[in-house]
Amino acid sequence: MPIIREGGNYLRFERMKLKQCVASMNNASGLFVNNGGNIHLRDMVVVDSQGPDNGGIRVTTSSGTTWLSHLSITRTTSTNPLSAVSGVNIIHNGGQIYFTNSVIWGNDPDQVTNDIYVTNSGGTDALSRIHYGKLGGNVPPGNIDMSGTGAPGLSALGDPVPLSGSVLIDSAIANPPGPGGAGEMDVTGLPRVIGAAPDVGAYEVDRLFYDGFDTPCCS
Repeated sequence: MPIIREGGNYLRFERMKLKQCVASMNNASGLFVNNGGNIHLRDMVVVDSQGPDNGGIRVTTSSGTTWLSHLSITRTTSTNPLSAVSGVNIIHNGGQIYFTNSVIWGNDPDQVTNDIYVTNSGGTDALSRIHYGKLGGNVPPGNIDMSGTGAPGLSALGDPVPLSGSVLIDSAIANPPGPGGAGEMDVTGLPRVIGAAPDVGAYEVDRLFYDGFDTPCCS
């Protein structure tokens, strides 16, 4: 799914689930190229996908502004043993990228493969409240804020709904950068804020299941 945006146009992908995407080359779940427009990815889930370079998504920005927020990406794999990433691959040659309120965790188990890989050769990027397993590349110092690592408390690998007690619940930035901020709904259509603050990732936890009615399956 290659998407190229330029000339000051605005494109938003919102409330999407990409599951079991398989590619014979490059990135399995999407390639987004911003050459002077505005691209906004919000409330997206990517799971169980596989590609040679990346089972997840690649975002390239040469100019313009790209916003990524409330993404949940887990259990994606890269089949190329030389690949450095499966999850989110950010190529930043110019313009601005804002990456917020997302969980990118439990992707390719290969020790050399990162959940997030950033190549910054001349742009302004800011990562805020990102929960990840492994981060690689050259994110400029000071450009990562309020982020975390370790088990995020998902229902399962491949099922990124937070369990009760998850560190993702009520811990997102209330008004992330981008038109409309955090948006009005999560990926399933629930209100984006149920509680003190938005939840990190594409899902907002329904309080019917918040007080221990779910059963942990994994760390």
